[in-house]
Amino acid sequence: MIIQWIGGSGFKLQIDKTIVVIDPYGEDVGLRQNTLKADIVLSSGFGSIDTARVKPAEEKVVLIDSPGEYESHGIFVYGVDGKAGNLFVVNAEGVTIGHCAGISGGLTNYQLEYIEGVDVLLLPVGGHDVLDAKKAPDVISQIEPRIVIPMDYAIKGYKPKRDEVDGFFKAVGAKDLVAEEKLRITHKDLPAEETVYYKLLP
Repeated sequence: MIIQWIGGSGFKLQIDKTIVVIDPYGEDVGLRQNTLKADIVLSSGFGSIDTARVKPAEEKVVLIDSPGEYESHGIFVYGVDGKAGNLFVVNAEGVTIGHCAGISGGLTNYQLEYIEGVDVLLLPVGGHDVLDAKKAPDVISQIEPRIVIPMDYAIKGYKPKRDEVDGFFKAVGAKDLVAEEKLRITHKDLPAEETVYYKLLP
C-alpha cells in the first residue's frame, strides 16, 4: 500500500491496482488542482471538497459519502458519523487506516468502536476549527495507532486558517523527521510497539 498526502485532509491510497482518494479539496482552498483519478472516493463532508474533479481510473468512481459499511474492489470501508463530518476506516492488505477529518477534540465511545487500534491514523493537527497540537496527543492516546500522519495544517497556498505542523511534532516528541513524498507500508512493516510519526509532502 502507498499513502500520499494531497493537502488539507486529502489523501491518495494505492492499494494493489485500486486507487482510493479521500477528501479531494475544492479550488477555493487555494491549492493547485492536480488531475486525480480513482476507483473509490471517500468524502468526509468537512470543508471544501470537490468529488467531481476525480475522474474514473477504470470504468466508474464509487463514491462513499455517508456512514455505513461498504466493500468495493476487495477493500472494506467503514463510515462513522462525526461531529463535523464522516470519519472513515479503510481495511485492505492487512492494514487499517483511520481518517478523522474535522475532529476538534476526543472521540466518543461509539467512534472509538471503529477507530480505536487502527494501524495508520490520519489526524488533523492545525487547530482553529480542527484538532490542535495541544489536544492531538490525547486523541492519539485514545486510539493507540501504530503510525500517525498529520494532516490539515498550514502549508503554502492553503487558505483555511491553520497552524504549522512543527508544534504537533514537538508535542509528541517526534524529532529529526524528513518529509517524504509517499509512505509505502505493508502489514509486516508496522511498528510492533511505539507509535511512529511521518511527515508527508503534499
